[in-house]
Amino acid sequence: MEFNQTEISKLAGHKLLNDWEKGFIESVIGQLEKGYKISHNQERIIKRCFDKTSEDEMKKLEEWEGKYDDKKRKIAKIIAEYYTEAGYFTNWAAKILANPDTYILPEKTWVKMCENKYAKKVLANMEAPKLFEIGGLATVRKAIGHNHLIAAQATSRFHYSKMKNQTVMVLDYEVKPAQHKVVKCALLLDPTIVFTCEERRLKKHRG
Repeated sequence: MEFNQTEISKLAGHKLLNDWEKGFIESVIGQLEKGYKISHNQERIIKRCFDKTSEDEMKKLEEWEGKYDDKKRKIAKIIAEYYTEAGYFTNWAAKILANPDTYILPEKTWVKMCENKYAKKVLANMEAPKLFEIGGLATVRKAIGHNHLIAAQATSRFHYSKMKNQTVMVLDYEVKPAQHKVVKCALLLDPTIVFTCEERRLKKHRG
């Protein structure tokens, strides 16, 4: 199948093409402007781009854009912030956070990024009530590991094994998307020892 420059130019910058495909089309157009022919492999990719931007696909896009309401934008922003820190979907996350009020994730990307089990945990955690009050007491669980508590400052007086079953004061909750709520605590016996941990590493204080 042969394509002429006029036909291919219609694909330039098309919003249904990804960044690589857009760059490829621009390269092919430049190639044709210089009088060079396109290869069979290039024709195959061009055909794929035409299939991807067909009328049916455009209708699907319009329907998706109509469904992309404020609730989806809010979810996308929360998940983008989560994945920015987690180190996944970083390119998509950057696009969302650069223009949270206008950018629309492609539908397939939305499903992969915002409807996976990790994203669902993050959203559920955001909606879940806090288990402890600021200024209240809690007890560090016995079953904690070395990476479950993070000291605010390095000190020889802090060691995770010494914190087991200790009473702490809840100082604050970190405000960021995560699979579990993160709490800032101070050891009741020595308030200079401050650390953060996931809420699930604490249990209700029985005083």
